[in-house]
Amino acid sequence: MKFFENATTRLAFQYLMPLVYAIIFYGFKVLPNEATVVSTILFLSGFYIGNVLLWADGTFLYPFYNELRTEPKQLITRSAAFAIVYVLLALFVVTSSGNYVGSGLVFGIGLTIISEYYAYLNYPDDFNQKFLFQLKRPLQAFEIVRLVHSFTAAVAVLTIFFYF
Repeated sequence: MKFFENATTRLAFQYLMPLVYAIIFYGFKVLPNEATVVSTILFLSGFYIGNVLLWADGTFLYPFYNELRTEPKQLITRSAAFAIVYVLLALFVVTSSGNYVGSGLVFGIGLTIISEYYAYLNYPDDFNQKFLFQLKRPLQAFEIVRLVHSFTAAVAVLTIFFYF
């Protein structure tokens, strides 16, 4: 999508979409259960903690686990293995944990990765270098589209599980 290729619009998505989630959270979780607004603030803070963790991985943590400092950066949090483990752990956190910060963190990480996936969707070579560097063969463009749509669908299903 062209929307995510611009860094400014991608950042706007990453930092404004949590507000949409928080409003829905307030309507579906807080009001019916007569909970306090603090739970919404905790949920929203989890989103931004997730964004900060992904940013910190690329900025501060990368030199500690990659001594070669390959370019483009081969971040652990942007690997295919991380995406698979993320979906499995996110399913547990969203369905079994009552922790609103943890749920927000899961959604913050998921939305950030989705925005980055869509930013590189039209550039298969760059996508393979940034997100699929550990695979033996690069994926074709149609395989990348399927991967991105599958990850987006997984986050959408997690969202449905969380709210309903």
